[in-house]
Amino acid sequence: KRLKSNFGISIHDVEWWGDVAGRQRDQFDGFSILRRIQEEFKLTIKTMRVLQFHSIEAIRDMLTTEINGKKLLRVYQNCHITLNGFLGEFQVDDSGKLLKDGYYEHIHDALRYVCFPLYKRIKHSKFTIKTPKY
Repeated sequence: KRLKSNFGISIHDVEWWGDVAGRQRDQFDGFSILRRIQEEFKLTIKTMRVLQFHSIEAIRDMLTTEINGKKLLRVYQNCHITLNGFLGEFQVDDSGKLLKDGYYEHIHDALRYVCFPLYKRIKHSKFTIKTPKY
């Protein structure tokens, strides 16, 4: 409903992206969570393997890059968990491996899987920003 009221589009007008791990089959019924969502809502959910450090750099770039005076990636002020996760930044161990904190990593992973394909596309084409009405 929010997509329709804020943007005048339906769920079928949106490109949906998910975590590649969502393609793994559930041990209970043999279907992945993404397949269940796709069948229930009649959506296509795309996935791709996303390199951690490339996607982190893409998010950093999107947070600082502007198009027509608007940041490519903005976080709504009421998204406290997401904002706190960014304030803690991404941490690495002595070998350069990304540390998982068990909490913020899930939000960051979701952003990486959604933002990286978008980032790759906008680097090679014209892009417009639509802002929701709150």
